[in-house]
Amino acid sequence: MTLGERILTKRKELGLSQEDLGNKLDVSRQTVYKWESDQAVPELTKLIALAKIFDVKIGWLINEEADDPESTTANAEEAYNKAAERLIKLLEESEKREKPQAKSSVFKLFTAALVIFLIFGIIKIASLEKRYRELDSTIFRNNNYIQQQISGITNSVSAMLNNYNSVTTNAEAIISGIDFSKNMISFQVSAKPKTYKEGMTAVFHVKMGGEIYDFEGTDKGGKDFNVIASVPLVDDVADISVGFISGDTSENCSISTFYDLLGATFPFYDITCPFEDWIKPDYSGFSQAYFEVDTGDMFYDYLEKFGITRPEIISMKAFLTEDGIRIADYTYDEEYSVKQNGTGSAPNEMYWHYFKRPADIKLTQGKTYVEHFIATDEYGRQLEVMYNDRDRIVEYHVK
Repeated sequence: MTLGERILTKRKELGLSQEDLGNKLDVSRQTVYKWESDQAVPELTKLIALAKIFDVKIGWLINEEADDPESTTANAEEAYNKAAERLIKLLEESEKREKPQAKSSVFKLFTAALVIFLIFGIIKIASLEKRYRELDSTIFRNNNYIQQQISGITNSVSAMLNNYNSVTTNAEAIISGIDFSKNMISFQVSAKPKTYKEGMTAVFHVKMGGEIYDFEGTDKGGKDFNVIASVPLVDDVADISVGFISGDTSENCSISTFYDLLGATFPFYDITCPFEDWIKPDYSGFSQAYFEVDTGDMFYDYLEKFGITRPEIISMKAFLTEDGIRIADYTYDEEYSVKQNGTGSAPNEMYWHYFKRPADIKLTQGKTYVEHFIATDEYGRQLEVMYNDRDRIVEYHVK
């Protein structure tokens, strides 16, 4: 387990919320969230406090596989020096507060051992933090996405077994481009029959969003059929196959399955905490003033490898529905968002986005409430994220 996973596990064992743990440590809930998702590492003093709260040793919290010697960089050495200076100052201040008395050699030995242990922990944490920062996304935060990957592996294995005994000697499909103004995606597909017969034709099939689109292949020579297949980009999944037709006989073969197609054209947005956690016990409103949305780039590399640049998001909005009826609009607080993200943050570089909830809103027990977040890109396409009964739901509004 990583440091973040250990903090999350112990917090849940104690029945504490992220806010409860943050209050005990005098940090915000967002800070605890970043620790648990391995986006940040607690300071030394917070690590010591966490160990006391969880009733564990600091060594257990930071226990990881030994780092590669080559990964011990100048950053780790710098962290070592700073940690040593800080620990020495802490010890000196502690000694000043105590009554003047002789220190036993056993106590001094114990103190030295503790300093060495804590410095070693800081070195490991600095190295881990460097690795975490280099990741585009540190965790898949979506169970549906994980299920897609499992399904993708299963389908890939099936496709390989199918192709092994298939009617083709070579078949390939790649994404050749996306026309965002028309919301169309194009695939470059090719397939060569294992046994070619005079007059044979090939029809390529692209299944997306419940629709099947057919494209007649062109023989480019060598009995190798090719086509550029363009279809509306309305779903994450596209299944591509080919059928070789000779007379009254048709032989079909799966070529490839693509995942996360539509989702990859938007940033990954997540609502950090279901709003049910912030409803006041008497339903007189919310105990938390802001609705929080965080942004990730889970699919960024996926697009880059096809030479595709994701469209720019030009507007964001959030609102509340009661039994499906929109009852309140939230106000985006750019100044507060910049402040929470840190000095120098630009709107398009911010990780956290904050929307002000109406202070005078009244809720009714027994009603179904859902908070919605909608991001609109430069082509008018929209991504909507919401929580319903603590399940993350994503909908796309595209032409």
